Amino acid sequence: MSLALPKDVLGSLVSNAPGIYASVTINTIDNVYELNAGLNIKIIECEGILAFKEVNVKNKDVIVPDKIEFYIRDGLKIPIAPPALFMTGLGGGINELADTIGGEFDKLPPITILLFTRLEAIGTLVGDFNARISLEGLSLKGDMKLKVSDSLLDLKAGINARWIEPWELNLYGNVSIIDGLIKGGITINIADDYFYGYIFASICIPDSKFRLWAVKNLQVLRRLYLMNLSVQISRLSVSVSV
Repeated sequence: MSLALPKDVLGSLVSNAPGIYASVTINTIDNVYELNAGLNIKIIECEGILAFKEVNVKNKDVIVPDKIEFYIRDGLKIPIAPPALFMTGLGGGINELADTIGGEFDKLPPITILLFTRLEAIGTLVGDFNARISLEGLSLKGDMKLKVSDSLLDLKAGINARWIEPWELNLYGNVSIIDGLIKGGITINIADDYFYGYIFASICIPDSKFRLWAVKNLQVLRRLYLMNLSVQISRLSVSVSV
């Protein structure tokens, strides 16, 4: 079920359409009750999530909070290393509260802390960074792009770590430049008795660009045909991997 108030119902300060929104989710099978709400103000935009779940506590079924999250994704500009680096968004919360309170777990309580930040670097790069931290491990993910066009540069990186038995560490990073024309990446997995690493780099020319090149080099292709060389190319790529 979703509810929304019309645009500018609270005056010109509330700028989005709808100005205020809320949605309610009721799942009687899993006993989950969730509320999503948001308010977009011209000064700052804030989003919150509050979810409840029914669990058994001391032989009694009770409804307790399960998710508490808030996010400010726009409207901030906190200097970190001015004039090169600013924080333009932040957020966080707690997940898996209900099962932690109800004791529905085998080993460690599943309670998880969420952290979020959005950074702006040198006025041209914008990145979102998310973290999930629990008693079993953590996950860090980052995504950075150019403000003018996310197809010119797309950089992703992350770390996943599990610090209980069996422990494991995974690191990865990927970069795409000029809509995938140049790609590269790295992946490293480390475990108790296992190690795996992979690095790659490639230059890819899409089929449309190859056709344009073929038109300009028709004589070369004709000579190849006369030499009985049949080439079927839908994507030309040159890659180096280790």
